[in-house]
Amino acid sequence: MLKTALLDSVVEMQIFLVTLLREFNISQADHHPQIRRARSGLMVPLVLGEEYKGTQLPLKITAIRNK
Repeated sequence: MLKTALLDSVVEMQIFLVTLLREFNISQADHHPQIRRARSGLMVPLVLGEEYKGTQLPLKITAIRNK
């Protein structure tokens, strides 16, 4: 039962990501900060010089207009 619930969650997340990627352009932020990977159980992005702000990955997200 737990295995099925976990698989359902993964499929839902994949559907969500595909929807986002179809509807939005995702690109690097205009100010191009330097990003480094840090280990904290998982790999997390940090902006160099702003580590005190915690995990961040500045991105520019714009909607794709429907044709």
